[in-house]
Amino acid sequence: MIQAMMLANSVRNRAMPKHTIGNSRQRSRTHNILLIVVLITLLIISSCSNQKEPISILVAGGDCLLDRFNGVDRMDPRKDRRWDTLLKAVDGSNTFLFNLETSIGQGGTPKDKRYVFQAPVESLYPIMKFPKPVAALANNHTMDYGPSGLIETIEALDKSRIAHVGAGRTEEEAWTETRIDCPGGTLSILACGFDNDESSYSDTFGAVIAPVDIKILKERVKECKKSSLAVVVMLHWGSEYDTAFTRSQQFVARSLIDAGADLLIGSGPHVLQGLEEYHNALICYSLGNLVFDDLENNETSASLLVRMILRPSNGGLQKEFMVAPLRTKQVSVGPSCPSPDDARSIIEDIALRSPYLNFQIIKRSSIQNGIYWYLIRN
Repeated sequence: MIQAMMLANSVRNRAMPKHTIGNSRQRSRTHNILLIVVLITLLIISSCSNQKEPISILVAGGDCLLDRFNGVDRMDPRKDRRWDTLLKAVDGSNTFLFNLETSIGQGGTPKDKRYVFQAPVESLYPIMKFPKPVAALANNHTMDYGPSGLIETIEALDKSRIAHVGAGRTEEEAWTETRIDCPGGTLSILACGFDNDESSYSDTFGAVIAPVDIKILKERVKECKKSSLAVVVMLHWGSEYDTAFTRSQQFVARSLIDAGADLLIGSGPHVLQGLEEYHNALICYSLGNLVFDDLENNETSASLLVRMILRPSNGGLQKEFMVAPLRTKQVSVGPSCPSPDDARSIIEDIALRSPYLNFQIIKRSSIQNGIYWYLIRN
């Protein structure tokens, strides 16, 4: 402040005319105005320089099923409205993560199982509009059309410039992280999941998904952490339609955070499960259905987005987590922002399922593009 006053006085002295014009009152008023302008300018500059701007913003959601359109025009992806609200929700972010619960293309041989999913390549068009989208492929439907169906899915994603993680032509490729470049550095994304078909984990036939192998996962997290701003692990796991996570899931999740993970994103149960803060990281046990056609009840039609914001802080990183509740009422419209009462109801349900998180300190921080974002505070 002393430096600001000295600079202001210097500017004032230089601004005084060599020849007196007008009366002293007018000169004094002019000098005072100039002094105020200089002081305000310096305060603004000081405030801006101290403000810690985000260096990375990540938004993630749950299960996305592009097959079984039920009212969505397959032939014209321009009429696919299911991603409209999500596009607003990711505005300003560096990347968007989701679980792709289907194979893509038209090849391969369908497995002998109750549900097999395969969506046309055109269904990927709306996703291409998102900032650096990443599809998690380690789940029980990626290989519904066998290894060749998985390879075709990977090729379709590559052509659409949609990154993918958790599956590949070999085990090494399936375990390879996807790296997202951000202004402040790199985010590393890993994915793994459960499938009832053991052949999905064998690359003997030329394609494989990464299993939930805690030993390998911990090593991969540690390795990624060495060169990353943050490490995110996407897990496809849990019992379908069970709103409670298990102790074994908690053990896996905490072990990965101890290894260096910053955010764990669960999917698979098709319903919302609890959240947990652990060692300055966040565990989302299940974010529920995101773009899906199961509207049987309020459990399967509810969803949650999570946002992680990274800011520089005292030579390190400050992590901020937020969640946004969504509701799907029409399959062809997709998820949208619920009413204030419904949003509060979804958050309250999550609170009851989160015994290790104090939801009394969750506040609705803002409404952005019509989306209610709830800030999770330590």
